[in-house]
Amino acid sequence: MRADTMVEKLNKALNDPDFDREVFQNLLDDLMTRHRIRVRMVDFAAHDEAHLQKATHEKMEGVKSQNYEWAASWRDKEERVLKYIRLKQELGIEKSQFYLEEGDLFYLFLGTGKNDSVIKGLVNDAVNKVL
Repeated sequence: MRADTMVEKLNKALNDPDFDREVFQNLLDDLMTRHRIRVRMVDFAAHDEAHLQKATHEKMEGVKSQNYEWAASWRDKEERVLKYIRLKQELGIEKSQFYLEEGDLFYLFLGTGKNDSVIKGLVNDAVNKVL
């Protein structure tokens, strides 16, 4: 089976009411071994507006209390979250999806799919397996 066809099946699995964990795992494993595709996850759910508000708040608290190291660490987190938010907006990502690009399979995770939590765990395992 071609890699792009396999990615289509992975995307369908995100909201499949009859999600089959073993079939999904086999597709992912096959992409990684036979097609030599690297799996990457971009966790937009961990870099959302709520996280931005928390980072901004903590940064300001650090400045008020003159704990500048604390403020600087939260400023860095704030900038990282902003980068993810801007990327999500630029790419027009509205739901979780798999995206194949030049030998890399990106799982763009928003936590919006019916099976996202299970799939996130499987993708995390796949990412950690090759590290």
